Amino acid sequence: MRAIGRAILNFCQKADMFLLGTCLLATGYGMVLISSAGRALEGGAEPLLIKQAAACGLGVVLFIIFSLIDIQLYTHLWKWLIGFNIGFIALLFPFGEGEKGNPSWLRFSFLPFDIQPAEVVKVSFVILLAFHMYMLRDKLNQFWPMMSVVAHVGGMVGLILLASEDLGVAFIYVFAFVCMAVAAGVRFWWFLAAGLLGAGSIPIVWQLLSDRRRLRLLSFFSQDADPTGLGWQLRQSKIAFIRGDLWGLGLYNGPQTQSDIIPEQYNDFILSAAGEELGFLGSLLVLGLLLVIIFRVLWMATKANNGYGAMICAGMAGILIFQTFENIGMCIGLAPIIGVTLPFFSYGGTSLISMYAAMGIVSSIKMRPMPSWIRDRGR
Repeated sequence: MRAIGRAILNFCQKADMFLLGTCLLATGYGMVLISSAGRALEGGAEPLLIKQAAACGLGVVLFIIFSLIDIQLYTHLWKWLIGFNIGFIALLFPFGEGEKGNPSWLRFSFLPFDIQPAEVVKVSFVILLAFHMYMLRDKLNQFWPMMSVVAHVGGMVGLILLASEDLGVAFIYVFAFVCMAVAAGVRFWWFLAAGLLGAGSIPIVWQLLSDRRRLRLLSFFSQDADPTGLGWQLRQSKIAFIRGDLWGLGLYNGPQTQSDIIPEQYNDFILSAAGEELGFLGSLLVLGLLLVIIFRVLWMATKANNGYGAMICAGMAGILIFQTFENIGMCIGLAPIIGVTLPFFSYGGTSLISMYAAMGIVSSIKMRPMPSWIRDRGR
C-alpha cells in the first residue's frame, strides 16, 4: 500500500495536475449546462449526463495513461500511426453513419456512445505530423520537404472530406498544422503563398461542395439562406444571448433553453444555454476556463525538452484555439456553422475522451522537461 501511495504521490507531483483540474472544472460546468439544455428532450437530460460522466471518467484514465508514456515512444511507432490514421477514417466508407448526409460516426451496440473517428485521429495526427516536421526541421523551408508536409496534411483532410464531408473537423486539422508550422519556424512567405492559393481555389471548392454544405456557408452571410434550418438555429441562439443580458435568467429558467427550440443546444450550441441562463458573465467564465487551458498548453510548449514536444503542444493548442473560437463565433453569428463542438463543454463522448487524451500527452511533456543545463546554454 505504501508503494502504491508513493507512486500516486509521485505522479501527482510530476504530472500536470493544474491542467487536469482545469479540464475537470470545464467538464463539470459543461455538465451543468447540459443538464439544463437537455431537460426538454424526450427522456430528459439524465441519459446525456450519464454518458458524459462515463466519457469523462474514461478520459481521466487516458490522461493518466498518456501522461506516463514518453512521447519519444511515438517516434518508433510512426508507421503504425500512419496505418491507424488512414485505416480508422477509412472505416467510414463502409460503416459510417450519421444524420443529414454526414456519415461521420461509427455505431456499435456494445458502446454507450458513438465514435467519431476524425475526432480520435486528430490527436494521433498531431503526434505524427509533429514527428514528420521535426525530422525535416533543418529543411522545412525548402520546397520539396514542405511539399511532403503539405501532402501529409492535404491527404488526411481530403480523406476526411471524402469519407464524411465533415468540413468542421477538416478545418481543425488545417489550423493545427498552421500552429505547428509557426512553432517550427516556417517562413512567412509560405503562409502568404498558401493564403493566395486557398483564395484562388474557392470557386473550385464551392463547386465540389454538396448543397447542404453550401447552405451552411451561405447561412453565415444571410439567415434567410436556410430560414428553417441553420438560419433558425442561429437566430434563436442570438435571442438566447440577448435575453440573458449580463446576469442571465437563472439556471433552468431560460425560455429558449427549456423549450428545446435551439437544435443541438446541448452539443454545438451549449454556449447559448450559458448565455441565456447565466448571462454574459456565465459565458465569460466558459471562455476564461478554455483560455486557461490553451495558455497552459502553449506554456508547456516552451518547456518541452525538444522541438518535437513543442510542436505537439502547438498542435494541441491549435485544436483548442480553433474549436473554441469557431464554436463561440458560430453561436453568435461571427463564424459559419460547421458543426464544431466546444472543447470540454459540449456533449459528446468521442470529443471529450479525445481532448483528455490530448491533454495527457501535454502532461507527459511536462513530466519530462528540458534539462536545466540545456536551458542555461540557450540563454
